[in-house]
Amino acid sequence: MAGKVRQTTNAHRLALKAWLCGGEAAQIKMVDALFAAYFEKETDIGCYNFLSKAAESTGLMTYDQAQMFLKSDKLKDKVQCLIRHSVLREIKGVPFTIISNQWAIQGAETSESFYRAFDFAANAAATQLNSLAHVSYAPTPSASTMATPDGLSGTAPSCKPKVAVDTASVTGDHVSEISTQSGTSGGSTPTKFDP
Repeated sequence: MAGKVRQTTNAHRLALKAWLCGGEAAQIKMVDALFAAYFEKETDIGCYNFLSKAAESTGLMTYDQAQMFLKSDKLKDKVQCLIRHSVLREIKGVPFTIISNQWAIQGAETSESFYRAFDFAANAAATQLNSLAHVSYAPTPSASTMATPDGLSGTAPSCKPKVAVDTASVTGDHVSEISTQSGTSGGSTPTKFDP
């Protein structure tokens, strides 16, 4: 079950505030409190009272401090910027996992899919390192199919000329499609991702 569907900018503001104040550990604590209340207790995630209690339960701030923070505009611009950045990366939902800042898995996947993605990324990195002596300047073909170390394939984005490394292309200014693709042996194949 889950709570009422609401606009979640304020919950995201609290998660960002937690990260800014206490790093990843504080953010995980905040997000865990928000998720538990929303998914397990069906709490209204848009309610200032709930959000303030969640913030207080993590030790991040008092109830009154959380109320003042939520009634202000603090971090709204930063959260909106992060949302725009995600939209430009074509991130459409959660969970969304980025591996080695270049491979993406969108959606809930099995542990087998993640093992496969880590193996895929490790093999791609090894191939790229082994190929550095053979770097040449060449345009990346539009929507070309890239051969991958384990025989799978992915689609390279159309972009400006880049340095080509064997069958893979090093890109940096174009967002590729980041949805998962079904592999032949089950699970999802990670898709090339340009941050």
